[in-house]
Amino acid sequence: MAWKDFMTSIALAAHPTHDDQRVAQVLNRALEGGPPNATHGNIPTLSQHNGVSKSTIHR
Repeated sequence: MAWKDFMTSIALAAHPTHDDQRVAQVLNRALEGGPPNATHGNIPTLSQHNGVSKSTIHR
């Protein structure tokens, strides 16, 4: 892989795939309430509830 291709792939990977409104929606859901019948949430539950990947929630 050429250096330019490598740097382009890094730059593309660094760009967020969700807009600010979607990020705010996920954060609000996480802060306003937990999952039903549980004392606290976790990454897999939050990702399923919001329809995003576990990696997205972790970031």
